[in-house]
Amino acid sequence: MRSTLYHVLGVDQAADSREIRSAYLKKCMRMHPDKNSDSELRESFLLVQKAWEVLSDPLERTKYDMRKKRN
Repeated sequence: MRSTLYHVLGVDQAADSREIRSAYLKKCMRMHPDKNSDSELRESFLLVQKAWEVLSDPLERTKYDMRKKRN
């Protein structure tokens, strides 16, 4: 199973913007380089950032969902 941006944030595809924001903030607090010096978390943190960029923007989220359905 391929990971989705929803999976990265730990939310359901039907999640609303508040759930997405809350999940993003929780992940950032745990993974942010200023809070955690584990170098292995850097890539995970960047993926969380990417998930936030896409899923927090309604237009980008719609485009992402459409691409995901086609694949």
